Amino acid sequence: MNNQISLNRMIFPMDVILKAINNYRDICSITPRVMENYVICTINYQEDEISLIRDEFCNYLIALINSKGNLND
Repeated sequence: MNNQISLNRMIFPMDVILKAINNYRDICSITPRVMENYVICTINYQEDEISLIRDEFCNYLIALINSKGNLND
């Protein structure tokens, strides 16, 4: 089981990462660990569905970046 995502901060701005984590709070627990150039997100969810949650979270991050002008919605 791989419940971690490594996000490059040059691609994924911190405000987008934090918004996504906040929006996912009713689905699962995601804990960010900020490194110099990366943010490591650890997802806590049912083991058998962790890969689905991880993949959907990544898709959601990309969608937020694509609509970054609407982050305050």
